Amino acid sequence: MDSGPSRAHVSLILLIPESIAGRLAAHAQSAYPRECCGFILGEDCDGELYVEDILPIENIASENDRFMMAPESVLMAEQTARVEKKEILAIYHSHPDGDGTPSATDRQEALPGMPQVILSISADGFCFAAAWMPAEDGRFLIAGIAVGAHE
Repeated sequence: MDSGPSRAHVSLILLIPESIAGRLAAHAQSAYPRECCGFILGEDCDGELYVEDILPIENIASENDRFMMAPESVLMAEQTARVEKKEILAIYHSHPDGDGTPSATDRQEALPGMPQVILSISADGFCFAAAWMPAEDGRFLIAGIAVGAHE
């Protein structure tokens, strides 16, 4: 079975305020040419994910085209979300000079049911985002993103 991105959609949309979309882009730009990574925090209202904050995490991978979070960073993110009474809605990372589709590594290491937002960033600072939901069968389903949907 093909484990690549699917053209199938999932009933899930991330509602991202423009200010937070700007912070995501800034994080990707500051990490360039390395991948950035972090968590998206907020509230899940029946598949509408209201993004309230991001939590940038240090990328400890040795390669530029890969991301890895230290286990203690993941624990810290879970604690932060709990203290702030928010949920971890998604993981985000960038693809410097790449597209917004999941890579082979993304497909191998994805957690089923945990959305991923992939930021495509270029040397000139142009950034766009795509959201994906890893499915149990290894496929990645397209999720929606609406920027400026709630401020």
